[in-house]
Amino acid sequence: MMLSSWATSISPIWCLPAGILLAITIAFFICCYRLYISPLSVFPGPKLWAISNIPLQLSVIRGKNHLDITALHQKYGPIIRISPNELAFNTARAIRDVYGQGPGGCFAKDPSHYLPPANGTHHILSAIDNNSHARQRRLLAPAFTARALKDQEGLIQGYVDTMISKLRAEIEKDPSRINILNWMNYTTFDITGDLMFGESFDCLKDSRLHPWIGLLFNSIKMLAVVGATMQFPILHGLLEAFIPTNVTRQAEEHFNLAASKVDRRLETSISRPDFISAILQNGLNRMEGQYCDNQRLMSRAEIHSNAFMYGVTSSSPCAKTLKKKKGG
Repeated sequence: MMLSSWATSISPIWCLPAGILLAITIAFFICCYRLYISPLSVFPGPKLWAISNIPLQLSVIRGKNHLDITALHQKYGPIIRISPNELAFNTARAIRDVYGQGPGGCFAKDPSHYLPPANGTHHILSAIDNNSHARQRRLLAPAFTARALKDQEGLIQGYVDTMISKLRAEIEKDPSRINILNWMNYTTFDITGDLMFGESFDCLKDSRLHPWIGLLFNSIKMLAVVGATMQFPILHGLLEAFIPTNVTRQAEEHFNLAASKVDRRLETSISRPDFISAILQNGLNRMEGQYCDNQRLMSRAEIHSNAFMYGVTSSSPCAKTLKKKKGG
């Protein structure tokens, strides 16, 4: 009875200031904990990055996180704190310590850093379970052996020769109007398409990017934003609710185009030096669901997911690297 009377006697005018004061107090104690009490407080790094995820995720959205973290390593050393719960390493030993099989087992991946695949079937990067990741790595490894790379050399050389011929023709027309990055993109996307999907995107032939690649660039930007908001569950939920339908549809079309190209390649019985031939050296698993750790087959859905992932991650970075090599 007394508590009820006390609650009703509080003036509403004090509710807002009291709420603000409470929020400030909670934020203050969280900052103090993260800076001075957290187990990661002993590691060097910028204070603002240590108390909030916001600086790191803004860096990701800007596409500058690799440069920002490199600069922080140069300033603070080989092990730095880049968020309240994350450390970054730039030593060779860290690869073995983090990704190797230690006495306590492997470190588990943080699901908040990996967007779920469009078809719900994990590819090698998004597989959170270490056994699933190891199984897929074993099945994908034949595509990247020295023998496989040697077999692929002729295919790659053919596209390089085509690029050189096209460039010569363009130089004869007007050397001042050549965008070398575009031609590197045409070449690497055609090579990636042929190796991963069994057919090129005809970028060199048409002297322009395939529409799928335009969707790719838009998807990468959107993935960066969505991935950053996954560190803030409430914000991520709001973003998902307000994502335009056409953006979601474009993402689905992007994945489906890659899947359809894979399906066409799987329907052919021609043996050629591409990734699909290497992946299918033991055959194709036509069953869906969970797999044994030692299973030596990959499902169609897994091939769809991995083909899409390789298409997204391999093409543009290769082109930009080649451009820098040419410029250097």
